[in-house]
Amino acid sequence: MAYDFKPVMIYDGEEIMDNAWNEAVHTGIEKFEKKFGIEVKEARIFANNLTPNANSLIEAVFAHAKAGFNPIMINDFDNETMRKIVRQEPKLRFIVFNGIYNVPNAHFFMFSYQEAAFLAGYLAAKKSNSKKLGFIGGRDISGIRNTLCGYIKGARHALAKAEVEATFISDALDGWNSPQRAYEIAMEQIAGGVDVLYAAAGASSRGVLRAAYEKGVYSIGADSNQNDLYPGSVLTSVLVNVGDAAYRALVAAYRNIWREQLKILGLQENGVGLAFDRHNAPLISGQLKAEIDQLQADIILKKIDLPNYVITKQCIDQHGTIF
Repeated sequence: MAYDFKPVMIYDGEEIMDNAWNEAVHTGIEKFEKKFGIEVKEARIFANNLTPNANSLIEAVFAHAKAGFNPIMINDFDNETMRKIVRQEPKLRFIVFNGIYNVPNAHFFMFSYQEAAFLAGYLAAKKSNSKKLGFIGGRDISGIRNTLCGYIKGARHALAKAEVEATFISDALDGWNSPQRAYEIAMEQIAGGVDVLYAAAGASSRGVLRAAYEKGVYSIGADSNQNDLYPGSVLTSVLVNVGDAAYRALVAAYRNIWREQLKILGLQENGVGLAFDRHNAPLISGQLKAEIDQLQADIILKKIDLPNYVITKQCIDQHGTIF
């Protein structure tokens, strides 16, 4: 190796084993550690009473840089923060999940959430009796807006008059770690007639799934396969294969391979998808599964156009501007 390989993953969530995004990253790291016998430090910016915001993320990154960690793995926070971090440490290598910049010392992964969310929205509209769908996001950021956009488009593809009520838990990092608040929001949406809720909120998603189960409506899990948490209630889970991305990025960094600054992973690349297993099989007819499979093929073949909101900053479909 041409540099000292001392990797660290800095999580912006309070929990690592959250049965969602962070746990998926951890699984990829664990796979790398077992394969190569090299430890990857895992740190949380919520630790040591740090305030969970952009400044605490910057502090954590620079503290680990000073301690000799390289590469540094982090989740995208916002454009300004990420640019400040990677440009201030040009000699370090960064692996960033959900980023979209062209900076030589950073390897960015972007996931086409809108593609899997489209399938989830279609499925939700088909299974809804009220035709009122819910969406609960961890934070109002472009990546979650992209997911919401795909979800609404999928619902409208199934039913032009489908309604989607969207609520964001917080404008700070605690949005990913507030299952009780997510539970309360879900209960409010259900009281308003929503009967399928999509939770795109990290560890907070568990509160949404619990509320749906208690009220006898459907939920859609996020990031990892959460179908088994409440069988018969969780309609499906929107999968993001960030664990595989973490593993491959670590392998490449270990071998000193640093060619591609941005890699976009969608349905075709198996970066995203829906979870179908024995836990939700009774909920989805063969006909409906065939429709989902055809839609997935159409998305991959670009017969259904799903631009990424993170890039376009627009959410538009054949019915007009969504937001």
